[in-house]
Amino acid sequence: TFPTIHDRMYQILYSNSLSSPNWLPAGSAILGDAGTRNYFDDGSGTGSPPAIGQQRYYKLQVSLVP
Repeated sequence: TFPTIHDRMYQILYSNSLSSPNWLPAGSAILGDAGTRNYFDDGSGTGSPPAIGQQRYYKLQVSLVP
């Protein structure tokens, strides 16, 4: 869950490892609208949901709208 700001783009990135992270986009970028957004990894943006017992890491990249 994260708050958004107008005129910002948000991209959720994920990796299966922090020791040698390969950050990949988890779906499309999200345009900020001053609302709160929720993200749940159901596999639609990552190819598959995290397996039971598997760790997956996420980070949020924020940029100005071009």
